[in-house]
Amino acid sequence: MDDGPNFTGLFNRNDLERTADEAQLPRELLSEVSLATFNIQSHDRAVVFYHGFWSGSSVVALRELCSNMAETANKFPILLVNADSVEAMNDEQIAKLKELFGEHIGAWGETCWIKHGTIVARDILGYKPTAMKTEKAKPSFLSFLRFGKKEHARECIPQPQISTAQLIRQRIEQVNS
Repeated sequence: MDDGPNFTGLFNRNDLERTADEAQLPRELLSEVSLATFNIQSHDRAVVFYHGFWSGSSVVALRELCSNMAETANKFPILLVNADSVEAMNDEQIAKLKELFGEHIGAWGETCWIKHGTIVARDILGYKPTAMKTEKAKPSFLSFLRFGKKEHARECIPQPQISTAQLIRQRIEQVNS
């Protein structure tokens, strides 16, 4: 692994040790990486996590990720990208973030799952918008006025969502398979 931990950012050794200890995860599996030196191809198995200590969604998602990784037999590294280390005006860093996590980046617990040096999945673990499926492509404005909100609400059927823990376990299995 080319990417040495970067302890000059937000996370110091105590932060990482405490996070790993709380989840009962071996400490060597949790480290901070620098976007400038990170190379996807140098990792056989890993999950890269975009983390902001100030983001409640990110903190909860990281705890869930560490706990689930601690429970699996074939553990692999969790590599943290410090959201506060990214320069908003640095086009290279923004391009690297988009390569890893996709277009929507906000320190909500974005993950990039790596297997054999390639990205096999991307998820946002800490952000779950309410998923609704509308039977009609576009309910007409006239029917909305005529039948009101109750009728319109009946057209929307909540879709079952997979829990964050289930998603993490599926991704760990995907990377290990």
